[in-house]
Amino acid sequence: MKVGSLDTLAAREALRERVASATPGSLTRADFGHEAHLALAFELVRELGPREGLAATESLLMRALLAIGAPQRAYHATWTRAWVEVIGLALAAGPAAEPDALFDRLRRHADAERVARSYRASTLESDAARRDWVAPDAGPLDVPWEGPPGSPALRWATADDLRAVRRLFEAYQRELGVDLCFQGFPEELAGLPGAYAPPDGALMVAERGGALVGCGALRPQPGAGPEVAEIKRLYVCPEARGGGLGRRMSLVLMAHARGLGYAQVVLDTLSRLEAACRLYEGLGFRLRPPYVPNPEPDVRYYTHLV
Repeated sequence: MKVGSLDTLAAREALRERVASATPGSLTRADFGHEAHLALAFELVRELGPREGLAATESLLMRALLAIGAPQRAYHATWTRAWVEVIGLALAAGPAAEPDALFDRLRRHADAERVARSYRASTLESDAARRDWVAPDAGPLDVPWEGPPGSPALRWATADDLRAVRRLFEAYQRELGVDLCFQGFPEELAGLPGAYAPPDGALMVAERGGALVGCGALRPQPGAGPEVAEIKRLYVCPEARGGGLGRRMSLVLMAHARGLGYAQVVLDTLSRLEAACRLYEGLGFRLRPPYVPNPEPDVRYYTHLV
């Protein structure tokens, strides 16, 4: 299929139907290159969500390989899921975009080697990665997380960002009006990225006009086992509020947690922060018992399966 032929939803749905009805020998490698693979996964993840979309993508890819006449070993479980996770991140960051516009943006930036840059070559070449999911070991899966026009761009923080991130964390504490020393906050500031560093954590920033206007972080939830991550320090500067930035950051952190292999994310907030509570409950978070001591009287603890 020629580049540009999958610009529309109708064309991508036709591709899906063609693969679903394919028989051995009815497709060639030219019919099912990177763009077609990306388009198929994009529509399935958009329609079904990352978990069910992954299963549907795997099923149709196996059918496509059979139709092409490729050997069974050509299927690569880690490569397939990694692309599903990249698509999930793109959808999380830009859910308001029209499907055709979002696919075009994804296609322009998601070159065939994007996933490979997040892995050591020896990892992707291993039999373990072919058989089952192996998490990225050379860097986080990344996509250009564009929101609506004029909205801040999301990206992972770099070492050059840490001074500005500290200022955002400090603004977060001032707005809470709570002394966070009981959480080891001064040590956290001094040691950034600390527990938010890859491969088990993440530190995200929102940037507009060269300035950081928001942040959010992910870390393993201490003492909870390897399947639980905690969202921390989600903060949007006052001048960047009202455009859904907090929701976008939350969705990307949840999608990234799933890609790192976590099954659940938890967080805590204060009931007096009504906008934050509405945000989390609107995303499907549910109240849960306390998972960490906190001296504040109005703490709410939330959980969400990812």
